[in-house]
Amino acid sequence: MKLGSNTFLKNLKKDTLPDNVLFWDTSLPASAIFNNPHSDQRKAAIDFINRLMMEKTYIAFSSILFDEFTHVSIINELEKSQGSKSQARKVLSTNNFKMIKPHLSDIQKNMQALNDIVGKFQGNHRVIFPCEVGIVSKALEIQCKYNLQRADSIHIATMLFGSQRDIACFDRHDFGKVDGLNLWCKY
Repeated sequence: MKLGSNTFLKNLKKDTLPDNVLFWDTSLPASAIFNNPHSDQRKAAIDFINRLMMEKTYIAFSSILFDEFTHVSIINELEKSQGSKSQARKVLSTNNFKMIKPHLSDIQKNMQALNDIVGKFQGNHRVIFPCEVGIVSKALEIQCKYNLQRADSIHIATMLFGSQRDIACFDRHDFGKVDGLNLWCKY
């Protein structure tokens, strides 16, 4: 595993970005939207996204990013009323719409924030739907080999299917397990 040299906030302005396509994991936009406004990780995510936009970096991501982001958004909003992530997950797993309904407006705002971030790239992005048999089989192989969650294995399989190795994410624990990836924006 190689970590991108623009790993920390202080180095974001100095480092060379990948030449081809930079894939995104959900952790990058989620950190920019959900983390405490004063956290260094949020600042790093926002600065990195702004730099990618200014330098007209071409980004790509699996369509699973939207599903994963929606799930994270629901859990984060439910946590505000439930007091913990585990309680929020319990409410979601029981499909308790009565408990979820008061949060719909904030969930919608989070989705709009994601849309605003992606919209900044004005056509310099591509959403890839992992419907190719090669992506699905590679995702299953990666999931089993590295003991990853479904979404992470789909992100990785999608980018590897396109012969890409560079991914912007804050999830070093999971993505760092996979040989041959270049992790950018690790915090």
